[in-house]
Amino acid sequence: MYGWRCRIGLIIPSDNTVMESEFNKLFRDIPGVSVHATRVFLEELSVETLLQMKEGLKRACEELKSAEMDVLAYGCTSGSFVKGLHFDQEIIQEIEEETHITATTTSTAVIEALKILKVKKIALGTPYSDEINEKAIHFFEGNNIEVTNSQGLNIVPDVDVGKQEPYIAYNLGTSVNTKDCDCVFLSCTDFRTVEIIDLLETRLKKPVISSNQATLWHCIALKNLGITLPGYGTLLKR
Repeated sequence: MYGWRCRIGLIIPSDNTVMESEFNKLFRDIPGVSVHATRVFLEELSVETLLQMKEGLKRACEELKSAEMDVLAYGCTSGSFVKGLHFDQEIIQEIEEETHITATTTSTAVIEALKILKVKKIALGTPYSDEINEKAIHFFEGNNIEVTNSQGLNIVPDVDVGKQEPYIAYNLGTSVNTKDCDCVFLSCTDFRTVEIIDLLETRLKKPVISSNQATLWHCIALKNLGITLPGYGTLLKR
């Protein structure tokens, strides 16, 4: 049976082409873990559309519940912080009430990853607009994480984020890094990062966290699977 150790259910934006691929890439040699996704509609990335995306949450929960998932993740970073502090917890509560399955969101996972790594200051690199970046900074600062620098690529339409080659994330990470930050965070589950995290950590000599890496790590941690994945950053070596 696929997923005899753990079935991970992802709720992702409809235009996201990266999150499933990166999860499957990282789990390809791990027996007994399977990844299953459903989608909620998103086409244009804005505060309004990110909030509207949540309207599809109940249907998505019903679909993944029917496939008997072990853990669920709302796989959209901006979609889980856009309404402000505690919005991620509101989403988790709704998922768990609908499904009775342990859940997380990407922004929740990132905060938990920063805690584990004892990070107090981050440099933030994203494909977002300035408007969405400001929401991200507010979210992190509300969670007692200082943002020493931020840079967004202002990529529109949203589907084009998934078309960016990994070197774009690598260059963004080197560009946004500051001497006083403890960690570089590359945001967005539709942004290709897993190929370059180790390379970027070697260059910057500090941890690098990405949305998909942190979400995958938190799913593993929530189910106490005891899985480590060397080659994809400090976080997944723990």
